[in-house]
Amino acid sequence: MLHKTLKQCIVTRWNSVLLTLKSVAENLTDLRALSIDPKAKKNLMRVMAELNDTLLNAVIGVLDPYDAATKCLSADKQATIHLVLATKRRLVSHLTAVVGDCEVVVQTKQHLEFSWIATL
Repeated sequence: MLHKTLKQCIVTRWNSVLLTLKSVAENLTDLRALSIDPKAKKNLMRVMAELNDTLLNAVIGVLDPYDAATKCLSADKQATIHLVLATKRRLVSHLTAVVGDCEVVVQTKQHLEFSWIATL
């Protein structure tokens, strides 16, 4: 049994992929316990066997600043327009690949950086 719910990605909701990944990370112990149960579905067993905790946390680390930026710029009781440029610069800077980034993280950063360029 899971102690916390798993969140599903919803195409129309900002940051839903991040929420899904975080919910999986928070439930890893329970999910692994469920996956070794003889009654577990084969798909769950396969997915849990292939899940890379380090990669999961690295991708969460790439996406987390976007969630923080969304919350910062979505304030409804104060103006936030003055924060847009600084927030954009911080996010673009965050997308610079660093030594130690795995290939998936580098590709994720490149994809996100390209999406910034495409919106200009």
